[in-house]
Amino acid sequence: MSFLGNYFNFGGINSKDFGLKIVSINGNLTDIPSGSNYEYQSVSAIRNPKKLFLGLKESNVLEFSIEIVSEIPVDLPTFLRIKHWLFGNFGYQKLQIESEWYEDFYFNCILKPTEDIKFGGEYFGTRCTVECDSSYAYTFPTTKTYTFDSSIMNPFEFDNLSAEIYGLRPIIEFKLSNSGKDFKILNLKTNRIFEMTNLSPNEIITVDNQNEIITSNTGLNRFKNLSRGKNQGYLSFAHGVNKFECYGYAEYLKITYQFAVRLGGG
Repeated sequence: MSFLGNYFNFGGINSKDFGLKIVSINGNLTDIPSGSNYEYQSVSAIRNPKKLFLGLKESNVLEFSIEIVSEIPVDLPTFLRIKHWLFGNFGYQKLQIESEWYEDFYFNCILKPTEDIKFGGEYFGTRCTVECDSSYAYTFPTTKTYTFDSSIMNPFEFDNLSAEIYGLRPIIEFKLSNSGKDFKILNLKTNRIFEMTNLSPNEIITVDNQNEIITSNTGLNRFKNLSRGKNQGYLSFAHGVNKFECYGYAEYLKITYQFAVRLGGG
């Protein structure tokens, strides 16, 4: 049996170890799942013919079907190990397809079995559904480092290409200088402020803005040091180029991020 297809990595294991390829995605090897649809939220008012737009939300997680096939028959013990690898996981795993379309992205997903593929009583593969944890595929984590001088204000830019409709919320790490105490980032695009006060000189702070987790190399609880209020709180980036002003005596700022991607466009 001969066919076109792509090797893949799932849960840290390469399909080459079993001689398997993905030969069909949504019934066509060249299909690129785009992501689930947006759901528009609106409301109507009495005596007003126009609806009031309230916002958007992702209506469903990304799902698509795939076929995983071997060129030669697979004996039953090996086939059972393959099924345990693909379907026996307790949680989401990274799926990366070795293709020019997909090489820079991965799907965070679970695989749900549909049916076995058999010819002449022998096993050749399986059909299954890919169910992601969100509406998107993701780029692999990248870290940008901005090194600051002794100025009280340091500007920097970040180009946010993420497709997430409510902005990118990265992980940041910054280190105060020996004169540092307060640290503030002003997003000139959104006028939103990230600010932490009453810190210690030379302290290193890490903030997971997506999950709202703050850690310090001092071991102290620093949640109370984050300013909250109107246009204040955890750091987020709007889509496109964001220009920032960074205030406070800091040695560096590291931004670790992943872009959400709608691979089929959008």
